[in-house]
Amino acid sequence: MIGVSFPSKRGDITLIQQWARSRHTSSNKEYYPRWAVSEVATRRRRGTPLRDSSPETAPWYDAENGLEPTVLNAHASGTGYSIKVKNLQIQKYDVVHVDGIVFGRLAEQSNYFQRACQLHPGSSLLQVSCSPAAAGGDAHALLARYLHGNGFAGDVWAARDLMSTSRDGKIGALASIDPDGSMIPPFVVSRAPRSSPTT
Repeated sequence: MIGVSFPSKRGDITLIQQWARSRHTSSNKEYYPRWAVSEVATRRRRGTPLRDSSPETAPWYDAENGLEPTVLNAHASGTGYSIKVKNLQIQKYDVVHVDGIVFGRLAEQSNYFQRACQLHPGSSLLQVSCSPAAAGGDAHALLARYLHGNGFAGDVWAARDLMSTSRDGKIGALASIDPDGSMIPPFVVSRAPRSSPTT
């Protein structure tokens, strides 16, 4: 058990399960920067394929303790997370956009998330979600603040932009270049509160 997923689009369950089955070999330790390119005809922005980039050390990798991250997966944006809620009037599911606090409550109440946290105490939380830490948004910050305020003891990581997973366990993140030519880190972290020693 590594975490919980909140699928809201067709195919979500299959994709995340395929990635999760083999993620222990790659995504714990590395990620693949996917450089942003634009299609001239459509002006649509996309990332280069995973195979066209070299891996970088994952910032959530805890080499000293060998801990793998706990995972939280949902479609997201800088303003919140998409989840499915059953509409009791028509007995069908609607996709609802919730803020980081509500999403944190839902995750916290999930038996899968609780079990993953028990199995991986002290691990960081990796959001396998597109853009919860997008500039100008507060989705990631609200989620991290809620979880830390309710006892989650690990750092919380989120992508600034698009993320992708592959069947062979790799994870990619859309990367951008700073004007000085260096890569802008594609992830943001909210550090867990550290207890100060008492004297």
